[in-house]
Amino acid sequence: ALLLVRDGAGYAGLAAGTGGQRVELFTIKAVDAATAPRPSVRVGDAVACMIALPGGGLAVGTEGGAIELFNGHDILRGGAPYAYLHAAAAVSALLVLETGELVTGSFQGTADVYPSASLSDLAGASSRHRTLKVGDAVSALVALPGGGLAVGTWGGFVELFRRGETTPHAQLQISNPDFPVALVNSLLILTSGELAVGTGAGTVELFSEQALISGGSALGRMHASGSVHGLAPATPGFFVALTAEGLDLFHEAAGPGGKPLRSITIGGPAAALAPVPHGGLAVAAGPRVHLFNSSSLVGGGGRYAV
Repeated sequence: ALLLVRDGAGYAGLAAGTGGQRVELFTIKAVDAATAPRPSVRVGDAVACMIALPGGGLAVGTEGGAIELFNGHDILRGGAPYAYLHAAAAVSALLVLETGELVTGSFQGTADVYPSASLSDLAGASSRHRTLKVGDAVSALVALPGGGLAVGTWGGFVELFRRGETTPHAQLQISNPDFPVALVNSLLILTSGELAVGTGAGTVELFSEQALISGGSALGRMHASGSVHGLAPATPGFFVALTAEGLDLFHEAAGPGGKPLRSITIGGPAAALAPVPHGGLAVAAGPRVHLFNSSSLVGGGGRYAV
């Protein structure tokens, strides 16, 4: 897992969750200089996902089912967790909605919605949430432009929830002729308002919200160089898909065939990506974090630091 974090004063750093029980912190100055991380914090189990909290803070979801909450000031200086939440199973996805709510997805096929994502409200709030009933293990979460929530599952479904409701009002199975059940690995709202669905079959499917509700066909299908592990915006009109080999750059309005405009191979298996300040992207691959300028990616440039 990889994430940009800030403290309450706006001081920024890059948090990298490892396969062990650590979150390593890079200051932005250290990121630009490609220097070693300082400091790091230890969590109770392997890091599965992370999300920045409003007002400066970090929530770390673990494979043990705990969500460890850190004050932004403390985590950038190696402090201990501020509080804990507990899920019914391994935590698989985290999201903060525009309404200020925190959504936590688990492998048990549920998503818990907490009324506030602020640290002070979350402390001791394990019993104060509503639970969304999802049909399978949750793999991805994204807020929809109209205020709803889209949930991706390991069984290859995208389920839509209206604000305040606990059962989906629509669901659509993402299918592929060569991969009957396409694991939904990632979701992204494009600048056009369409939903991009990254799959384990190596495709990125584009849907309007209406098509998802009505069970309609994808507006487009793009073919990545491998199983899609993540999606992120680049510059307006462009986005990147993370595969085990590296990054694939796509135009949102892909033509017939939907092939990448360019692909960048990264040494070591790529595992996570996140935006960084000044229009950049960070990609975690093995023990390294590779840094890219989004404009340079679109223009044909490469990484600027490792």
